[in-house]
Amino acid sequence: MKTLTQLYDEYEGDFIDAMVNHFKLSGKKDLVFRSRFIKDNDGCLHQKLAQQSAKHLIDEEKSQDAAQIYRQQLASICAKLEEMGCPPSEGADRWKNCREWLREERFKQWAKEQGLIKPRTIEECWNELKTKVKISQPTKAGEMQSELIVEKWEPRLSDMAARRNIKRQEFQPNSDLTYRVISPKVGHLILFEREPNGTIVCLCPSEYSPSDYPGKETVLPHPDSEYESFGSDELGWEQLIAVITTELPPFQWLEDSRKEALEVNQDHLAGLLDYVNGQPNAEVLYTEYLVVAKA
Repeated sequence: MKTLTQLYDEYEGDFIDAMVNHFKLSGKKDLVFRSRFIKDNDGCLHQKLAQQSAKHLIDEEKSQDAAQIYRQQLASICAKLEEMGCPPSEGADRWKNCREWLREERFKQWAKEQGLIKPRTIEECWNELKTKVKISQPTKAGEMQSELIVEKWEPRLSDMAARRNIKRQEFQPNSDLTYRVISPKVGHLILFEREPNGTIVCLCPSEYSPSDYPGKETVLPHPDSEYESFGSDELGWEQLIAVITTELPPFQWLEDSRKEALEVNQDHLAGLLDYVNGQPNAEVLYTEYLVVAKA
């Protein structure tokens, strides 16, 4: 499957034509839009591009500065794009913000409309999210390594905590389990569980975890919830993915899941995957365990 960048490189000409028509650009705006936003000119200064197009920018028998006209037309184009959904910005790099929006947001939408991007299945989204897992090593003395751990829950005895089962990845049916997320990052936690039948559920945020803001170590079910453990009543492999982001992802379904653990569909997972791809500081953790009957 081609990446978005590969698709853009292949279809840039068609996309630029489509955007000129979509934004109803003509005359000098058409010229400036094409010259400024094609990849071949990314490293060119406005002055150089203006000089190349001077005869088309300057009206006959008028003493005008091509570079000034170019900047004025570009500013008008940026204002138009911001009216159409581009996040507004100011300063000399305003056009670069528009360029990023065109290539990442508008092109993705256009490519889907053209059938160049086929909807990913939930299986493909899940597997791609797993590829984002990186084994991060501690960067400070005494810092714990990021981990997603499954433990068998046992009632606390005196000051003893539940026994950890880090090495053990097999459990019998109806075992009471807890999940532990360890990370030096501080941010918003999303935890998915994929059951053996393929159903994916969001366990954080949910009634199992009223708070989705983890510190260095988070245990689920959260002590503030009414649940003490998760069940394991279905035979087969259970998979867990934890996603930690600096900012809270802007998805309504995350808010809906706070009331009751939400069954995740393809749209939910695809949207989160796109969000994670745009967040270089996001951390993804994965683990799995087997629920197996007694021999």
